[in-house]
Amino acid sequence: MPSGAWGVNMRRSERGHRALVALLAFLNALAMIAVAPAARELSLIWPANALLIVILVHNGSAPARAIFAGVAAAAGAAFAVLGEAAVLPAAYAAANGVEVAIAAALLLRWGAPPHDLRALAIIVACVTASAVASTALATIATIAAGVPIDTSRATVKWLIVDLLSPVIILPGLLAVSRSDIARLGHRPVAARGAGIVALTTALALAIFATERQNGLYLLTPLGVFAAFRLRTLGAALSTLSIATVATIATFNDSGPIGAIAGERADQILTLHLFVGVVSLTAFPAAMLIEQWREGLRAVEAARRGFRLIAEHSSDIIVRVAADGTQRYISPAMQRVLGHAPAALEGLPFSELAHPDDRPRVDALIGLVLAEQGEAGAAYRVRASDNRYYWVEASLRFVADDGSPEIIADIRDISERRDAEQQAIRSAALIVERERVLEMAEAVARLGHWRLDAASKQLFWSPQVYRIYGLPTAYEPSLETLGTRMRAEDSAMVRAHVERALAEGVPFACEARLNHADGSGRWASIRGRAERAPNGKIMGLWGVVHDITEQVAAMDELREARRTAERALEAKANFTATISHEIRTPLTSILGAVALLRRSRGEAAIERGIATIEHAGRLLADIVDDVLLFSRLDEGRLVLDERPFEPAAVVEAVAAMFAQAADERGLSLVTDYAHPMPLQIGDPARVERVLTNLVGNAIKFTDRGSVSIGIATEPEAGRLRFTVEDSGIGIAADRAAAIFEPFTQADARVAVTYGGSGLGLAICRRLVEAMGGTIGLESETGRGSRFWFKLPLRPVAAADEAGAAAPRGLHVVLAEDNPTNRFLLAEMIRSLGHRVDTVADGAAALDAVLRGEATATPVDCLLLDLRMPVMDGFEACRRVRALGPVGRLPVYALTAGTGSEKMARAADAGFDAVLAKPVDLRTLDRLLRGGRSNQPNIERPPRATVCSDFEALSVLGDGARAKLLGMFVENLSTGAARIATAMAERDAAALASEAHALRGAAMSVGAHGLAQALGAIEQAGDAGGLPVELHEAFSHEVAETLRHIRQMLETRSYTE
Repeated sequence: MPSGAWGVNMRRSERGHRALVALLAFLNALAMIAVAPAARELSLIWPANALLIVILVHNGSAPARAIFAGVAAAAGAAFAVLGEAAVLPAAYAAANGVEVAIAAALLLRWGAPPHDLRALAIIVACVTASAVASTALATIATIAAGVPIDTSRATVKWLIVDLLSPVIILPGLLAVSRSDIARLGHRPVAARGAGIVALTTALALAIFATERQNGLYLLTPLGVFAAFRLRTLGAALSTLSIATVATIATFNDSGPIGAIAGERADQILTLHLFVGVVSLTAFPAAMLIEQWREGLRAVEAARRGFRLIAEHSSDIIVRVAADGTQRYISPAMQRVLGHAPAALEGLPFSELAHPDDRPRVDALIGLVLAEQGEAGAAYRVRASDNRYYWVEASLRFVADDGSPEIIADIRDISERRDAEQQAIRSAALIVERERVLEMAEAVARLGHWRLDAASKQLFWSPQVYRIYGLPTAYEPSLETLGTRMRAEDSAMVRAHVERALAEGVPFACEARLNHADGSGRWASIRGRAERAPNGKIMGLWGVVHDITEQVAAMDELREARRTAERALEAKANFTATISHEIRTPLTSILGAVALLRRSRGEAAIERGIATIEHAGRLLADIVDDVLLFSRLDEGRLVLDERPFEPAAVVEAVAAMFAQAADERGLSLVTDYAHPMPLQIGDPARVERVLTNLVGNAIKFTDRGSVSIGIATEPEAGRLRFTVEDSGIGIAADRAAAIFEPFTQADARVAVTYGGSGLGLAICRRLVEAMGGTIGLESETGRGSRFWFKLPLRPVAAADEAGAAAPRGLHVVLAEDNPTNRFLLAEMIRSLGHRVDTVADGAAALDAVLRGEATATPVDCLLLDLRMPVMDGFEACRRVRALGPVGRLPVYALTAGTGSEKMARAADAGFDAVLAKPVDLRTLDRLLRGGRSNQPNIERPPRATVCSDFEALSVLGDGARAKLLGMFVENLSTGAARIATAMAERDAAALASEAHALRGAAMSVGAHGLAQALGAIEQAGDAGGLPVELHEAFSHEVAETLRHIRQMLETRSYTE
């Protein structure tokens, strides 16, 4: 048991405490030894033992060695004075020492609070154990000393009296604390104590003045009475008074106990039993009273605490009966809601709840009562000013006294609710800002990042994940970042980051990223230090910008510059070559003229004339090549397609070069199957290509043969022409370049063999204009094989209507998009018609009226349906309203052919509807065809690739290059406008810009781009702003530009 549980710990040092214990044990034993010879039996019930036990317990320790040392010292002193006569008293003193040590040790170990009834049981148990031990030792000592006594009877007496003595004394001494003794200093307590002592002493004297034993029973209630008056202090005073009077009377052989016949020990035993009964009656009563008073104090303290909490708490406490009415309402109701608690008691708990919340509150009460548990809810309650406030109620079921009820704790959460709503609004605003930021980053292909300097944790915005092509679940770090970049770029970025963390230096660099799909991308990475107010670097932040398209554009610009430089160099070489080529025949002409002036003979004159004629032909060929190339470059070449016999063309070319081949000793042969079916095409252009190829073959072949062949490839639908020689051949690295304008195999060719460098370039462009391809197979020193393939169009399978297309119509084209306008105009011109172009429906109506007024009537009208100023629907209606003048064919142009648009076209009076992109054959058939009652949809062939620019071959190379240049410029402007509409959240402008650009894309064959624009147009018409669709559009823009660049590089268009 902890020190001081029975009373006050005297807090002496351990050594001093042991010395004091030894001294007390010495004095106790010495007194015992001194008394024992005179009163042997008294020594067995020595009362000082109880006092020593109390002292030890109050001091919190019972050192057995100190006790036995004191006893041994007393025994030694007794032996020194008394000799052998001190043996038995010393044994009794040792037995008492054992009793004190055991009782004190057990009480310290098992002790209970002094005012607890358990303390009596513990005292009895401890004293019994110590009494058994000491009685056993005393009995053994007595027998050993040879004292003639009845051992069994003496042992029982000694055990009883040895047990009763501490039981009588210890409860009083242990229960009375210093505070109880201090209470005697108060006059009222002292007066009651004196009264108890006086009353008890007087009654005890009266009873012990007689020998009537039944009078002893009158003293027991006095102890109970004293316990009621002063509790344990009263019980101790009354017991002490009664014991004192009884002891004195008994030892004087008077009173009821002294009158008992027998030995003194029997009287002492009876005295102990009597005082023990008084003690064990008074002290339990006192302890029960003390516990009852402490219980009352605890209840009062709890009530007072609850009252303080209820009166001063900001929460409203309500007791709700099982029927839902309010039994008690704390005063906080008045402070919080302004209602008097008494006015609400007896009313339903939901009385003040908002009408909309009342059913929920009633259901909550029922739930808590049914489940006998607890629940909570937030709802609105009405205050005294009739305003509603938000409260939070916590309800708990209780049934302490058997009657079920609910304790409700109601708290005003209006301010918290307002704060939560403000937090929700702020969170929504943050989410919206983050969404707009994410949209802006997506449009700009730019993301932001942050690196924490302490933890090295790296944060990416969603757009950075998109740039890398990684899922948002990926956790970026400086360690793993290296695997997402090229090795050399990763080291560079790492060095920039480390320097920025160490010195705070901002950085900007470009790095190549490894996209998750395996592709490489370029990114611009910028970063700067984030500093605390004290200047310490807390981290880095910056942006990542996807510049893949910009880098590709710069590469394109650099490549375009190199192409332009090559073109300039080729043109410079051409100028030098053409100057030489022109100067040579001119020199011959001038020399022949000078000779003619001096010549008189006819032979000389004939030779001069022949020289001039030959030189003139050379000049004519050079001029013809230049003019033809110019027409091809500008797209002004018109094919004259008609039935022809390919074999006849080959034989004509062979006959043309037969003499030249014979003069060089070459064998010129033709190779083709007989018979060759008639084909539809332009025989003059085919002959020109063969002429250039055969002429080159003879020029560059010194010996051997030249072969001209024809073969059909039905599976591929092609007609293949070949020109094969055994000449000098062409190096593999120059094979592709020789089809470029102003280019020859090498510089020595121009010096050795002559030529302008335009022949093969003209061949390539003529073949492409006819829808074919051209190439060569050659090995240096072993000859060359040139071939070209044209579409196989036998007369038997040819379109009969295509052989006799009408010519000479006056067509007015109304189209607001410049790219579409240029393309359609060139297509109409290629069909042999005259075309006037305008940008809106009003201008088209003016053109019709102007044509009628100037006697140049318009034969056909092509109107785009969606144009500014006046759309196609209105223009068609106004043309039809002109009477006879408005009866010309009117065709609609549109990128969409829905049923609603078709119905509007029919109502407006269109003859047919042309779906973009317009197919040349469809346009030709429509211009030659008649009119129908209902507008038909003239659809183009379905595209199977994302970009198909081959359909533009009908324009010629120059016009096609010009058209694509216009389209690229239109695409750049349109893409910027679409991005602006997205940023400004203007759905109408987005739909309009997408529609305009979609028509141009379909016309030039950019089908994937047209599909992306169509999706954006539909979303814009529906009022949406789709970021994902804009990303798809940006991808298609990049792909379209790449296809255009590849085609330009392949065909080497020049201005």
